[in-house]
Amino acid sequence: MTLPPQTQPVKPSAADPVEEFLKRRKKATINDVAALARVSKKTVSRIINNSPSVREETREAVNAIIARIGFRPDPQARGLAFRRSFLLGLIYDNPNAQYIVNMQMGILDKVRGSGIELVVHPCDKTSDSFLEEIRDFVELQRLSGVILLPPIAENRQLI
Repeated sequence: MTLPPQTQPVKPSAADPVEEFLKRRKKATINDVAALARVSKKTVSRIINNSPSVREETREAVNAIIARIGFRPDPQARGLAFRRSFLLGLIYDNPNAQYIVNMQMGILDKVRGSGIELVVHPCDKTSDSFLEEIRDFVELQRLSGVILLPPIAENRQLI
């Protein structure tokens, strides 16, 4: 005996691997992207870093997976891989708050979308430990670059 078509049991279709991943609610990693896109981790890395050596259809497929699962590259892992911190230090000794805010906004506008983050460090140029403090800040943060605002930028010893 057969059932009428509307009451036939529906065969379960193969589950979408991305939907299965999303149900687990874990933070996406580059390994997850590679597995879901069925490409190597290196290919995902090349796509994230805009390498021209990836076919366009592969790039589109991987970017679609990245968008669906909400993958965001880990800045610390990226820093380790590139041996750079992607941190830019802004060092200042200026009591004018609006000047500092304007400088920050200009810098942030320039680095937006580059993967570089801004780390702000106020200091006191009259302090006895001024140079040591700046050196410690740069070394501890492993800065890729430093912006010195006047009057600090005029300190020959620091430069």
